[in-house]
Amino acid sequence: MKTAHYNLLIINTFILLQLGCLVVLANQPIKEPTKTDSLLALRQQYKKDKNWVGWRKVSTEAANIYQATAQWEKWYQARKGIVRTFFRTDKLDSALISMQHTTQQLGALPDSLNQWSADAYNIMASITKRMGQSEQQENYLYKALQFAQQKADTSTQIKALNGLMSLMDDKGDYHQIITYGQQALPLLKSPAGSTYRTNTYNNLALGHRSLGEYDTAVVYFKRSLAIDSTRERTISFLALTHNDNANYEQAIKLFKKRAKLITDDSLALINNYRRLGIAYGGQEKYKEVEAAFQQAEQLIEATQETDEAGALYVCWGDALLDQNKAKKAAEFYHKALHYSLPNFPINTPLKENPATELCATEIWAVQALLNKGNAFFEIAQQSQQATDYTTALTSLETALTAAQIRTRDNQSQSALFLTDYYFPARENCLMACERLYQLTKDQQYLEKAFEITQKSKAMLTLGALQEDEAKVDASIPDSLLAQDQALKDRLQYLQEQIYDGKLQQQKKEVYLLQDSLLKTQKAHADFVHQMERNYPAYHELKYADQYVSSARIQQDLLGENQALLAYFMGDSLIFLQVISPNQQRLYTQAIPKDFQKLIIDFRKSATDFRFFSHADSSLIAYQLYAQSAHRLYDLLLKKAVEDFDPSVKELLIVPDGLLGYIPFEALLLQPPPSTDRIAYHQLDYLFQHYPIHYAYSTPLLWKSFQRTRQKAAKLYAGFAPIYDAATASQLDSIEAVVKRSADSQITLRSGWNDLPNARKSVTKISQQFKGDAYLEKAATEAQFKALASDYRILHLAMHGWLNDRNPSFSSMIFSQDQQESKDGNLNVLEICNLQLQADLVVLGACNTGFGAIERGEGIMSLNRAFAYAGCPSMVMSLWSVPDQETSRLMEGFFQHLYDGQAIHTALRAAKLAYLEDPNVTPMRMHPFFWAGFVTSGDYRAVIQASNGSWWWLGLLGLGVVGVLGWGMYRSRQSSK
Repeated sequence: MKTAHYNLLIINTFILLQLGCLVVLANQPIKEPTKTDSLLALRQQYKKDKNWVGWRKVSTEAANIYQATAQWEKWYQARKGIVRTFFRTDKLDSALISMQHTTQQLGALPDSLNQWSADAYNIMASITKRMGQSEQQENYLYKALQFAQQKADTSTQIKALNGLMSLMDDKGDYHQIITYGQQALPLLKSPAGSTYRTNTYNNLALGHRSLGEYDTAVVYFKRSLAIDSTRERTISFLALTHNDNANYEQAIKLFKKRAKLITDDSLALINNYRRLGIAYGGQEKYKEVEAAFQQAEQLIEATQETDEAGALYVCWGDALLDQNKAKKAAEFYHKALHYSLPNFPINTPLKENPATELCATEIWAVQALLNKGNAFFEIAQQSQQATDYTTALTSLETALTAAQIRTRDNQSQSALFLTDYYFPARENCLMACERLYQLTKDQQYLEKAFEITQKSKAMLTLGALQEDEAKVDASIPDSLLAQDQALKDRLQYLQEQIYDGKLQQQKKEVYLLQDSLLKTQKAHADFVHQMERNYPAYHELKYADQYVSSARIQQDLLGENQALLAYFMGDSLIFLQVISPNQQRLYTQAIPKDFQKLIIDFRKSATDFRFFSHADSSLIAYQLYAQSAHRLYDLLLKKAVEDFDPSVKELLIVPDGLLGYIPFEALLLQPPPSTDRIAYHQLDYLFQHYPIHYAYSTPLLWKSFQRTRQKAAKLYAGFAPIYDAATASQLDSIEAVVKRSADSQITLRSGWNDLPNARKSVTKISQQFKGDAYLEKAATEAQFKALASDYRILHLAMHGWLNDRNPSFSSMIFSQDQQESKDGNLNVLEICNLQLQADLVVLGACNTGFGAIERGEGIMSLNRAFAYAGCPSMVMSLWSVPDQETSRLMEGFFQHLYDGQAIHTALRAAKLAYLEDPNVTPMRMHPFFWAGFVTSGDYRAVIQASNGSWWWLGLLGLGVVGVLGWGMYRSRQSSK
C-alpha cells in the first residue's frame, strides 16, 4: 500500500513538473523562435522565387514576434527585409516610409540597445538617391555619419563618407569628395575599415581625376587594385584616368582586361565598350571606335538596358565631331537627349531642345545639349546660315543655364572648377552672337553677347552680395541673421585652424578639425536651405537673374561723356564690348601666340626695379616698356578709341583674365619718337587722355551704384602699423614656416621694413578729414575689426602678404601684438566675413589687386575680399609699391577727394601732379612709382563738395541776407 501511494506520488509529481514546465515555456521566448525559424525558412524560399509580397508578409510577421520578445537585432534585420521587398519592386515611397518608421522605433530604444540607427540612415540615403532626392540623401548620410561616430562604428562611418563622396561626384563638387576622402583614410587602418578600402580609394581617385590631378588619381586606383586586382570597376576607372592623361595604349589594355572579367552584367559591358571606344578615339582609330560603339548599341537593343544609352550617344557624337562630321554628331547628341530625358520624344525636330529645367536634372543631358551646340556651331561655320548659328546659340545657352542650376549650391572651389570646364562654350556663344550680328545687323545679338559676358564674371562675389541683399529685402529676422553669422564665423575659424595645422604638420589635429569643418558646413547648408524654405522671397531674390541690360547701363549708369569697355578673354579671341550713351559695339581680336609673354614683358619692365634702374639694363627696360605698352594699346584699345563718339572723355573698364594684371593708364597711344635715350616723362600715356576706372563686372558696378552711401557715423580712419625688430622677427618666423610647407607659395614685399612715411601720411590725412589715425601699436587687427564698421573711409597703409596658391590666406599685416588673441594678419577669409559700412577702402599696401586668376571670378585678391564684404569702392595696387612715392600719391589723392572729386579722377589728378612736379627726377617718373594704384567699384565722389568751400558759401549767403535786409530796411525808412 505504501509502495502504491509512493508510486502515485512520483507520477503526480512528474505530471506537475511537466505542467510547470509548460507554464514556464508558455511565458518564455522559447516556443516562438521555433515559429520564426519556419518563417525565416519560408522567407528564403520566397526570396529565391522572387515572391516579394510573400517575403514581405513573413518578414512583417517575424518582426512583430521579435519586437514582442525584445530581440532587437533580429527585429531590425526583419524590418530591413521588409524595406528590401519594396526596394526591389521599385516602391520607393513605401520603402522610405517603412524605414522611417523603423528609425523612429529605434530612436525610442535606450542608447545601450540601439546599434543600428546609423545603418538605417544609410539605407534611407540609398532610397532617396534612387528617388533623385539629393538634398534628403545628403541629410540622411550626415545623420548616419553622426550616429556612427557616437557609437565608434568605423565601418558605418566609412560607408556614410563614401556615400557622401558619391553624392558629391553626382553634384560635381570634386573638392568636397577629396575632403570626405581625407576624413575616411585614417579610419581604413582599423580592421573594421578594411572592407571599404577599395571604395574609399576609388572615390578619392575619382575626385582627383575630375580635377585633372591624374598622377594622384592613379596612385589611389593602384592602392585599390592592390587589395582586389580583379575588381573590374577599379580597372575601368584606372583605364579612364590613363585615357584622360593621353596614355591611350595603357587605357585600351585595361578596358580589354575588364571585358574578360565581366560575366553577367550587361550594363557594365555596355559601359566598357563605350569607354574602349573613347580610348580608340584618342588614337584616332575611328574604325575601332565605331566597332566598340556598335557593340555597345547592340547590347542595349538586345537587353533594353537604356541607362547607358545617353552616355553612349554623347561619346559617339564626340567621335564624329572629331572627324569633322558635325551634322551626324548633332543627330547623335539629339538622340542622347532622348535617352537621358525620356520625356523628350525621339522624333522631336533636330533644331529643337528640351526645357532648361528638364535638362538640369541629368548631367548627360547637359553634356549632350552643350555638345550639340558646339556641333551646330561647326555646321554654321561651314554654312554661314543664321538659322544654324541660332540653333548653336540656343543650345549652348540652355546647357550653360542648366549647368548653373545644377551647381549653384556647390562650394566655391568646385563652382570655379565647373565654370572653367564650361568656359569654351561661352566663347562659342560669343562667336555665334558676333556672326549673327554681322549676318542680320540685329541689335539683339549685341545684347545677347553682353549678357553672356556679364554671366561669366565675378559670380561668387556677385552671388554673395545678392544673398546679403536678399536677407535684408526678405525681412529675415535678426535672430536668424545672427545664427547665420555665427556659423560663418565658425567656418572661418576652422579653415584657419586647419591651414595652420597643415603648416605645422599636425596631422591628428587637422583630422579632428576637418571633421568639425564638415559638420559645420553641413549645419550651415541646412540652415540656409531652411531659410529658403521658410522665406520664399529670400530664395527668389537670392537666385534672381543678375543681368543688367545695356539700355539700363546707358540710361542709369553711364554719364554723358563715359564709355564702358567690357573684355572677355577666350582661348583664341579677345572680345571687347563698348557701350556709350549713344553706341554699342562688339570687337574681336585674335590672341597672338606671344600674348602671355607680352603681358610678362610689360610687367617686368614696369615693376622690376633692379631691371629698369640698373645702368646696364635701364635702356633695355625702357625699350621693352615702350614696345609692350604701345603694342598692348594697339591690340586692346586702338580700334575702339578710333570709333569713339567725340563726347567720350572717360573710360570704365571691365578687364578679364590676364588683362587684370595691367593698369591701362600706363599703356601708350604712340611709341616714343626715339628709344635711344630714356624719357619716361615724355611718353604718351593713356591716362593723360582719359580718366580710367575699373570694375570686376558690370552687374557688380551696377550694384555698387545702387548702394546708399553714408551709413557709417564717422568719416575717416587710417591704420599705419609699426614694423619694429620684434615684429619683423615674428613675421620672419611665420614666413619661414610657410615656405617650409608645400601648401603655399608666398610673394612678399621685399623685407619687413618699417613704413614711416605711411604713418606720416595717415596722420596728415586724418587731420585734414578730422578723422582718426591708428598708428604703430594702436594699428592692430583687433582694433580694426572692432572699429572699422564705424567709418565711411578706411585707409590701410601697411604691408600686404600675397599667397599665390591659397589666396584665402593672403593678408593685410597689422602691428603684431602678442597680448591679443589675433595674430595680426587680416586674411581674405576674415575680410569676407566682416560687416563693413565703408563707402571707400584704400588699400595702401603691395599687391592688393594682384593674385591668382580664376575663370568666372577674376583675380583672387585682397581687394576682391573687400568687395565680397560689401565695400562699393576700392583703391588697390597691382604690384609692390614704394613707400615714399605711395605716401605722396595718397596725400594728393585724399586732397582731391576732400575737394569733392570723384574717386577715379582724384587718383588721376594725384598722378598727373606727380608727373608734373619738377622736383621728381626723370627716373622716378617711371610707371613703377605712380601707375601701380587703380580704382575699382563705385567711382562717385565720397564727399559731395569741397569742405574748404563751405565757409565761402556761408559768407556769401550771409552777405546776400545782409544786402536783402539792408534793402528792406531802407525801403521801410523811405515809406515812412
